[in-house]
Amino acid sequence: MRPSTVRTLMHCPACRTTRTVRQVGTSTINNRRHTLVQCTDQACELIWATRTPAAARGRAA
Repeated sequence: MRPSTVRTLMHCPACRTTRTVRQVGTSTINNRRHTLVQCTDQACELIWATRTPAAARGRAA
């Protein structure tokens, strides 16, 4: 069974459009925590790092 992942809408830099992404991990770059997200489009599936957690991006006012 696959673990549940956070899914939200973000701008995919490879697709150049808004896509659904899922959180796939975390990393530390220059002593700052980053969230790794993956585009869910099967033709793309790009993984990139964001400084803001993916779940919080959709909620910001």
